[in-house]
Amino acid sequence: MPIPQCTCRSQCVCEAMRKARQNHLTLYAIRFLTGLNDNFAMVRSQILLIDPLPSMNRIFSMVLQYERQ
Repeated sequence: MPIPQCTCRSQCVCEAMRKARQNHLTLYAIRFLTGLNDNFAMVRSQILLIDPLPSMNRIFSMVLQYERQ
């Protein structure tokens, strides 16, 4: 993912910061999912197929639900 660049001269009014935060949250979620062991391969695959990627709260909830089954 390319790092968004702010093109504003003074106060930021563009979408760069929002996009940068969203990129950060997406990378955080992917790191969490790839850190799961192979017992969670099925739920990991299902989550990664969801577009857009769910929030971390939703991802964590889905993993916990899978673990309890």
